[in-house]
Amino acid sequence: MEHRHHLGRQCSGAFRAGSPPVHAERYERAHEFLDVVTKLWDSWEDGALIAEADSGIFADDTRIHPVNHAGRHFRVQGARNHSRSPQGRSVYVQAGSSEDGRHFAALHAAIFAAHQIQASAQDFYADINARPGRGSDIKVLPGISPFIAGTEAEAKRLEEEVDAVGLFACAVAVDDRARP
Repeated sequence: MEHRHHLGRQCSGAFRAGSPPVHAERYERAHEFLDVVTKLWDSWEDGALIAEADSGIFADDTRIHPVNHAGRHFRVQGARNHSRSPQGRSVYVQAGSSEDGRHFAALHAAIFAAHQIQASAQDFYADINARPGRGSDIKVLPGISPFIAGTEAEAKRLEEEVDAVGLFACAVAVDDRARP
């Protein structure tokens, strides 16, 4: 879909001022962001939350470790403002398949999304899992864009309308013209 890059630039204005960073800089920023957010998720050890009302002890501060990060894109001091979740941290999902995106997925992602053809998903899977830094098999999910309507003809018409304007690059469009 050739319109993705153009719409990506167009839609980025909703989230930041000025021009979006160049491709390589976005991944540089993403690496640093993931480093920071991982440090924050890990700043509370398991068992740090005590929450004993009778004693007034909220947390074991020997199990809370402040993050002191000063990088090119982010500066963070202190620990996360709440305890660790039962699973520890979120699952890292990656959807970019450029060389930078593949490198990022190999280093960080547990799941990759957006392959619509099984053969390309298999090639991608083999490539990512063979890269240095990969600790476990990546899970590859299909990339689908369902169009649901009252009939197949209406769904195809909706798909053509959305493809014509590229709405999925910015937001999901809901056609509610037929609703009362």
